[in-house]
Amino acid sequence: MPCLFRLALSGKAIGYSGLGPRPVSVLAVAVFLIRYAVLLLSITAIGLALVPILVLIDLVAGGSGYGLCPSGIEHCDRPYTAGAEIMIVLVVALFAVVLTIRLLMRLARRLQNQTQP
Repeated sequence: MPCLFRLALSGKAIGYSGLGPRPVSVLAVAVFLIRYAVLLLSITAIGLALVPILVLIDLVAGGSGYGLCPSGIEHCDRPYTAGAEIMIVLVVALFAVVLTIRLLMRLARRLQNQTQP
């Protein structure tokens, strides 16, 4: 009798008798979860790209820039390097998210190729 773990990794449905709907394989579920993670990371990447735009729009409208300059842009005590620091953090975070998306998509493609005969 083969090991259940080896059967699960092979993508074959365990305990399928041929009657009724076919159970979903473990690899198909893994591919679905990976694609769901990619969707969440894509939404995160869009959010990271929108942060500087939203802060600038809020500052121009007389707001605090979501806490960046609490008393408005006229009385902002932040040094001129604060914008560059925020931009570097956002670019590094966006790069990490895009890299993770790329790796997850490569893994999903590899798993999907294993499930197809």
